[in-house]
Amino acid sequence: MKRFANRIVSIVLHYISNTEFKKEDELPYWRERIFNSLILALFLFGSLAIVPNLIASLNNKAPVIFIVDLLLYLVLLFLFIFKKVKLKVKVILAIVLVYVLSMVLLVGLGPMGPGFVWLASTSVVAALLLGTVPALITIGINLLLIFYLYILIRFNVLSTPFFETYTAGTWIAVSLNVIIFNAISSIPVSFLLRGLNKTLKKEKKLKLELVEKNRMIEKEIVKERESNRLKTDFLSNLSHEIKNPMNAIAGFSDLIKAEDNLPEHVYNYSDHLVQNSTYLNNLVGDLLNLSLIEVGEVKMNIEKFSLQDIFSEVESVLEVLPVRKKRKNVELSFVAQPGLLKSEIISDKTHIQQILLNLVTNALKYTPEGRVEIGFTIDKNFIEFYVKDTGVGIPASEQEKIFSRFAKIDREKKLNAPGLGIGLSICKGLTSAMGGEIWFESEENKGTCFHFSIPLG
Repeated sequence: MKRFANRIVSIVLHYISNTEFKKEDELPYWRERIFNSLILALFLFGSLAIVPNLIASLNNKAPVIFIVDLLLYLVLLFLFIFKKVKLKVKVILAIVLVYVLSMVLLVGLGPMGPGFVWLASTSVVAALLLGTVPALITIGINLLLIFYLYILIRFNVLSTPFFETYTAGTWIAVSLNVIIFNAISSIPVSFLLRGLNKTLKKEKKLKLELVEKNRMIEKEIVKERESNRLKTDFLSNLSHEIKNPMNAIAGFSDLIKAEDNLPEHVYNYSDHLVQNSTYLNNLVGDLLNLSLIEVGEVKMNIEKFSLQDIFSEVESVLEVLPVRKKRKNVELSFVAQPGLLKSEIISDKTHIQQILLNLVTNALKYTPEGRVEIGFTIDKNFIEFYVKDTGVGIPASEQEKIFSRFAKIDREKKLNAPGLGIGLSICKGLTSAMGGEIWFESEENKGTCFHFSIPLG
């Protein structure tokens, strides 16, 4: 039984959904579905009522009603079967069908029949399925039919229950109510559907524009990715081409410095060569790292290592950096509990070292005198490093852009701090790549403390 019921529901839904329009057509699609529903209901109930109606018409010797009922049912059958007919044509035929039915019932049965109901429904059907103008036309037709019936009443042309019930005055009073009902039930519906249709069309237009914009954005993203890839390849090749000769210059300069009885000015020249070669190598490396971060191609090398190894290597690298030699008067300290310093973690050792070096280098740049402190804490599944200085601090007006690319604070010229302003941007990118966070506290003329935390593997 349930399977039979589901089968019936499936057939009904298939009939209603079988339209000449697609769902993307919005309002026309739903209008035809509504029309199919009405026709299906009228056909099913009409099929049940047609035989008793025809028999009753013959028994009451009403051949006109018999003929009209039969013709109307045939038209209904046509609308039910021939679904390839255009919706507008089918709706007009249905409205004509309703008009004929309403007039026959009205004239034949008078106020006891449903003629008024069918007559009033024409405008509602037109508003629902065709629009505002057809609804107004049906109201005009209703006025003409009412006037025509008024003439027939006035001159007493026919003798039916309709003409026996209404006088010219009562007919005008009753029919005006019908027209008012027509207007208040159909015109608002038509305007509502008209507004809905405009909204749906606008929404459809916006969707198409959005799809086109998304397509253009995706196209630009592909172009940007290709551009970034080419830029990264270029910087990688540039890094290779520059670092090799720079390493050679720095190496031979170190050999010169190692000579005995070397004049002081030659030693100083060699030292400058080493420092600037190191600076240029680091600069090219920073540009390459920034490029890799931008295109999301940061490579991770997860390994197990001790924290003591990190601090030892950072300290040894700092000792040969130009900025450290320039800030020899600044106290540099590594703060950690002895037990924790020997702790081993699993993460990317190279990236952690690079972040610490960038932060310490930055701290030394902006600390003409005082102290720079490096330390860490371990909390459950995270390790938090910090670099604290007693330098010039970051002005409140500059703090918002501090992690942006090429961001440099206004005091850099006064401090003679070299660099492109990409170190902190690289720190943020590498921290994010490791699934961590970076932040800072700073007070102008008192110092800054940078923190970054990363998950422990």
